[in-house]
Amino acid sequence: MPTTAAWASQSTWFPIRVTIAALAALHDGVGLVVLPGGSPGGLLDVLTDRPNGTSSTIAERLVALWASGTAISGASAGAMVLCAHTATPDRSSGLASGLDLVAGVAIPHWSPGSERRWSLPDTLLWGLPECGGVLIENESMIGVGQGAASVRIEGTWRAIDRRRPESVLR
Repeated sequence: MPTTAAWASQSTWFPIRVTIAALAALHDGVGLVVLPGGSPGGLLDVLTDRPNGTSSTIAERLVALWASGTAISGASAGAMVLCAHTATPDRSSGLASGLDLVAGVAIPHWSPGSERRWSLPDTLLWGLPECGGVLIENESMIGVGQGAASVRIEGTWRAIDRRRPESVLR
């Protein structure tokens, strides 16, 4: 059974000892990391914090684990930070750099038209509905859960197939 590492991010302040403990928990044997929802800006703060005496950030460790085959799952803000760019509505209307494990920008709690409340460039957008999402493995993706996960490419939305894997979009 794979090890699961998870932590909360409801505020922008995070105790140094918790960051150090999270780094210690993210060892090479971890099979799955679950990133929670909450504040995308707060989660980015936690992931990119480098307390004195630590050699890496949680974000750097997650990217290395992902590159070596560890599965990483994100819910809401957790899904947002997995992308190349992350909307930070709790901070500004702009985009921040994400972990860049997935191209584009994820929009959680998405339904058709809900993206209009966000100020987003014409880029690859992932529409993630309540209780639904996208499973990406290697070079394929498939819609999962309830609702129709969708992707917007060049201004046009389409549902992600839930029956057959398709090529990942970049």
